[in-house]
Amino acid sequence: MERSKSEIARDVARSLEEDLLGFAADLERTTPSTISLGIQSSILTDADLPPPISALGEKLMREILAPSLSDIAVKVDGEVFLCHKEVLRQRSDYFRVMLQAHWTGNFTEEITLNDIAPPAIAALLCFLYGGSIEMPKFCSIFDITQVADMYGVYDLLEAVKFHIVTKMCHSFHKPCKACKEEFSDVLRLAAIFGNGDLLDKVLKWNAKYFLCLWRIKGYYALPENLRKKCLKAVIEFIDASNAVQVLIKVDKLLSSITRVRWTMPVVANASDLLDYCCDFIARNVWVIVDNYSIAILVEGTGWKHDLLERLVTAIRENLCVENAAEVYTSANRMVEIAVDGRCTEEIRGTLSVLKKKAWLFLVSNCFAVIHTESWQRLSEDDKRAASSQALRGGDEKRRPSKKPVLSSSLNIKPLRPKVLVTSPMKVKARKTTTHRNTSKSGTVTVEQNPCEEVPDRKAIVSEAEFVSGAYIEELVITSYYGQPGAAQL
Repeated sequence: MERSKSEIARDVARSLEEDLLGFAADLERTTPSTISLGIQSSILTDADLPPPISALGEKLMREILAPSLSDIAVKVDGEVFLCHKEVLRQRSDYFRVMLQAHWTGNFTEEITLNDIAPPAIAALLCFLYGGSIEMPKFCSIFDITQVADMYGVYDLLEAVKFHIVTKMCHSFHKPCKACKEEFSDVLRLAAIFGNGDLLDKVLKWNAKYFLCLWRIKGYYALPENLRKKCLKAVIEFIDASNAVQVLIKVDKLLSSITRVRWTMPVVANASDLLDYCCDFIARNVWVIVDNYSIAILVEGTGWKHDLLERLVTAIRENLCVENAAEVYTSANRMVEIAVDGRCTEEIRGTLSVLKKKAWLFLVSNCFAVIHTESWQRLSEDDKRAASSQALRGGDEKRRPSKKPVLSSSLNIKPLRPKVLVTSPMKVKARKTTTHRNTSKSGTVTVEQNPCEEVPDRKAIVSEAEFVSGAYIEELVITSYYGQPGAAQL
């Protein structure tokens, strides 16, 4: 829950009183020191300082502007800030540890701080002494955030968050000109605070108004990781109720961005977002059409034909058995809206083609679609028509395939194997008798008893001898000259 300004001011005033009420009372009883530590920095004496939070804060601010009881000097980049050790100890975790006796000694009169801007230290002292929750004009909000985080002044960080929400984002309303100019800085500051409540709110604000926020030149200069977070936030923002509106906004964004080198990263992010929107609508087309949000695109001048073609392509690529009935019903509904609306013939034709493709897919896979939940989306007339066409084969122009012919009906005479000798040869045949023995375990063993060699068999083996298998003949053919001969089957 967002804290109000009065709540933050009350907490800061209470903390200031608890820390420095005793110190303020001691100031009145203390004699001014005769030791001079220098002259107070002109950043504090000449600048327009933010107002203190309370009467106690006002009293302490007078002391910091004209320090007569200061006991320590803080030097930053040539500037000297005269301060009080007790104030630094009580109001900052960093200085509390630094000013411990065992680290710096009891007589430390000077501290040098590096890597910090002098205006940031002046803004820090305004908060430590006066509890000022207004951001000073002489210092950037980035430097104040850095110094508050570095020195452990957490109440100042809360004041910075409040300033970001109320002054820079105007409580996250529809971005005005000032909000647009501050958006890139707001995103960087929210990233400094980490993945907390502030960053979540800024990213949701970006997701809702990305069409105007992504056009700002400062957005192009953001680091790549912040732009990816913005893209992810928009993707997480998309649902069935706003997917069509986001698609239109992305298309407008891509149309309005000039293609130059420094805008190409944003163009790439917007193109990825467009692809995601088309895919999301294709996967949830039934829900989107059912809640009538698709009419925003179909009616009037909402549709752009190239965008419609891209969306129809995504729907067709996502078409499957599980959603076939839903896609057909959705396409039919879009055709009805296009006929009733003020659409061009080109758009009506594209939607009619989608409807026809969905119907053909539905009919060809009808017996599988029947068992899906999407089948119930169809009207009774569509169910009967799809089932009837599926029983007739789906496509009436399809020719029936030829009746298969079985080989047993062909009445083909078996070939008679012959052995023909093409040259004069000696033919020797060894006849081997085969006996089959089957054991009790079912194992078949074959025994062969070779007989005497049969000289000069005829070159032609009879069909009875070949088919019966009573014996096996092994032809060993040699020529008269002892060279291998040739035989043909």
